[in-house]
Amino acid sequence: MNTKTPPSLKAKAQQRGLDPKVVDLADKADAALKSGLAAADQAIKVGIDKAGTAAVEHRDKVDEFLDKAVQTINEKTGGKYATQIDTVRSQVAKGVDKLAESAVAAKNAQDSAGTAAATAPTAEHVGEESVPATPMHVGEERPLA
Repeated sequence: MNTKTPPSLKAKAQQRGLDPKVVDLADKADAALKSGLAAADQAIKVGIDKAGTAAVEHRDKVDEFLDKAVQTINEKTGGKYATQIDTVRSQVAKGVDKLAESAVAAKNAQDSAGTAAATAPTAEHVGEESVPATPMHVGEERPLA
């Protein structure tokens, strides 16, 4: 998430020529604010990931719930708001699908990163000369480098 950071309190305190102790306190407040924003950003990402995972795992239950909610609301209102309720149901379903898609994409990216790390050369292979990939004919020997 791109959270816009407010102007530095330290810079504002310095601009106004405030006491150095106030400037130091403003600097500490800036650091705390930055740390808090980073923690909030991470918490939001974790929450979205968990919601996406739940959306994937329980998509059928979400549909059942939405269908029951639509049915109950239509029964209570005599179908007076059926069009609006169907629109809301559709939008909620799209949101759940989007969450599920992002969770699947994140999982695939994580799996790809794990595969790449597993196939990366190890320290014992670093510096070894490799044989160039040149076309060979049957019975030919590859020249050594």
